[in-house]
Amino acid sequence: MIFGLLNVINFSHGAMFMLGAILTWMGLDYLGAGYWTMLFAAPVVVAGLGVLIERLLLRRIYAFDTSTDSC
Repeated sequence: MIFGLLNVINFSHGAMFMLGAILTWMGLDYLGAGYWTMLFAAPVVVAGLGVLIERLLLRRIYAFDTSTDSC
């Protein structure tokens, strides 16, 4: 559990780690990709998804932060 800059509880870090683990497992099991390939490919895919989520969804939330104090 991580508090973001907007003082909102953020559970997405754990979800993104789990998504990376599932992508790695699927790549190894279903696609037959090698361990080292998935070790580098899964974080890149998850990072790209994180950028898309931030750009398309979370930017709307930034406008709601009107507080000037940090606590």
